Amino acid sequence: MTKFVFNGQKMRGIVHKSSNVVIQMLQKGTSRDRCFVIGSGYTLNVDEENRVVWHDPAMIQVDYNIPEDVTVFTYYYTFECEGLDQAALEISEFINNNILREYERLFLIGHSKCGLCLSKATEYLEDLVRLATISTPFDGTIIADYKAVEKKVKSKVLMWMYKKIFSNHNVDLDIIPGSEFLQNLKEPRCIEHINIMSTLKGKRFIVNPIDLFLLMVGKVLGFDGDGVVPFSSQMAKADKQITMKCSHAGSLKAGVAIIEEYSRIM
Repeated sequence: MTKFVFNGQKMRGIVHKSSNVVIQMLQKGTSRDRCFVIGSGYTLNVDEENRVVWHDPAMIQVDYNIPEDVTVFTYYYTFECEGLDQAALEISEFINNNILREYERLFLIGHSKCGLCLSKATEYLEDLVRLATISTPFDGTIIADYKAVEKKVKSKVLMWMYKKIFSNHNVDLDIIPGSEFLQNLKEPRCIEHINIMSTLKGKRFIVNPIDLFLLMVGKVLGFDGDGVVPFSSQMAKADKQITMKCSHAGSLKAGVAIIEEYSRIM
């Protein structure tokens, strides 16, 4: 059953919060072997009591079903976040000070723009870790560009829904093709980079209405892929490339499951 995040909800396990990011421990593992830091791409703000006061529309509580031996952290951007670079710096500082030397193997798992953010974070880390990027717009995505979308999408209903879903704040501006952030992004500094790409090509049924809407907008904008990120933009110089048939939203949980299984045998 899908559980949505709602205003007033108490966010448990908050271990760091600032004007840029909120970091949460989802579970404390029974072993010090594996630790996952997962970036979902969601944005929210919490108050002094860690209650949600503002969040992305239709934001869900993702149940990753990760084994209990793994320690899991996740993070969210705030609506005031200065951008992906500043978020990456802050996340890396938290990792350097609290996580890096506590676990045998650390995996940074970034979905969508979080893949870019965690790639950037590897530049600031004091040691090498493993990086997994899922449905990540390395060359950006035009769907984050309000002006470009308004020029091409003539339907008032589609534009109304689009503005409800996309926040148009700094971390979204960073993934517009040709942004300063994308131009300055370097190859990740890591032990291994696993890149998971998602596409709706060949997928017959789409159940989630938001996924269906994003697919419609993507077709109007003239790109293929997962409804949010063109497939060509998801390609990277990685050590391992994997392609999934699923929507952008669906690729988060599916991608994490792939990395969890891979981490057990590597």
